[in-house]
Amino acid sequence: MRKKPSRLADTVRMRAWRDRKGGTKPAAPPAAPTVLEHWLAKWRESMKERGNAPATVVSQTDHAWHFIRWCHASEVRDPSWISAGLVHAWLDAVESIVTRWGTPLSRNSLDGRIGCVRRFLGFLCENRAIPSNPLQARKGRKRSSRVLPVVLDERTVLNLLDAPDTTDPVGVRDRAMMEVLYSSGVRRRELATIRVRDLRTDYSALLVAEGKGDKPRMVPLGLPARLWLRRYMCEARDLLAGKDPTCDALFLTGYGDGFSAGAVGHLVRRYLDAIGMHCRGGTHLLRHACATHMLDHGADLRVIQELLGHTRLDTTAIYTHVSNERLCKIHADCHPRGRTSGLIELTGGGETVRGPVECRQCGGGAGI
Repeated sequence: MRKKPSRLADTVRMRAWRDRKGGTKPAAPPAAPTVLEHWLAKWRESMKERGNAPATVVSQTDHAWHFIRWCHASEVRDPSWISAGLVHAWLDAVESIVTRWGTPLSRNSLDGRIGCVRRFLGFLCENRAIPSNPLQARKGRKRSSRVLPVVLDERTVLNLLDAPDTTDPVGVRDRAMMEVLYSSGVRRRELATIRVRDLRTDYSALLVAEGKGDKPRMVPLGLPARLWLRRYMCEARDLLAGKDPTCDALFLTGYGDGFSAGAVGHLVRRYLDAIGMHCRGGTHLLRHACATHMLDHGADLRVIQELLGHTRLDTTAIYTHVSNERLCKIHADCHPRGRTSGLIELTGGGETVRGPVECRQCGGGAGI
């Protein structure tokens, strides 16, 4: 039987191929920007001057760029050509978008895209590039309740963490990354921006220096995450860095570069598919599992809020959900009628206890 080549050998060949081709190629010179693209660049700079977070600037610019591309496809390249009829046609096109899962965009996603384009058109109107904002009268709806992703139970998370081949340095890196994601609950973009200097010398905690909203925080790591992170630093990182290590990112790709947020998501998604979890989501499933499992084991909601980096407690309350098992246990422990031991039988003369009964929600004893 032919032995399967190691993933580290694949990364060495990839790096050697790139070096033979002259290293990383410079990007092709961009085409001359249209008038709409010129205004988009001005809007991006105005957001930076107002102090918007870098991630906000990127996402807002991206949504506006998709609108501009749609305008270009409609042969509209100048703001003066934007009309109410054109914007209404774009609204119809946006509402017909289907995700890769075959489902339409959620109402919140639609409102986010439309709100971004409304702000971009408002910027054009303020600078007299267009006479009026066709979306000015369209007010954003009150944000609906967040739809929680599929919750990975503890056994599924263990199967996911065991999926990488840890006999290979690349598998050790993948295992360490997922252990850190599950132990700390960091976002994929935060993990991609963590540097070696942000790691404590005893591997007990990480500094998230570029958290959401530019709010740094320190996140602790559990013992398994520490052990795998130590093994990655001792056995794998130098091999991935190559002969000329210049990147200070904590986790390195096969080319010796730092990960992008999208690459972190694709890595976790690949292992989810490998264990048969064909559900929506990637790294956020581990973040959500971290919070939910801590809540199940008795963690205070404010501790989880600090760990996840949420500004408001109600965000954490929406993000984490109380499992049926914990709900039944709290009811049994706290409700004045929850501690009665036995089955309550209704008779003509009142109630009679007739033995234990199981909870219909989780199958466990509810202590009724």
